[in-house]
Amino acid sequence: MINATAIVPPRAWSVPGVTEPLQSVRDRMMTDKVVTLKLRPGRYMFMTTAFSFEFIVNLDGKLDYHKNLGKCVGGRGTTSLVVKCMFNQQSLQ
Repeated sequence: MINATAIVPPRAWSVPGVTEPLQSVRDRMMTDKVVTLKLRPGRYMFMTTAFSFEFIVNLDGKLDYHKNLGKCVGGRGTTSLVVKCMFNQQSLQ
């Protein structure tokens, strides 16, 4: 599950290779809705036009991501990815 509802105003988002691209005008994902995706184990990118990061789905279906994303991303060790920032706050430091 991907929950990016904390991003206001809503933005288009994508997981390349899984969802429609950001540029798509049809069936694109918006941050105002929680979405359930069936992801196989592997590496993925969550992308908006202003913020992107890599996350991993482990063999047991649990999520992992870089520890520096802790203020902007939640859900490590669970099956729910929670995106809380409109942009990468780490790049501001």
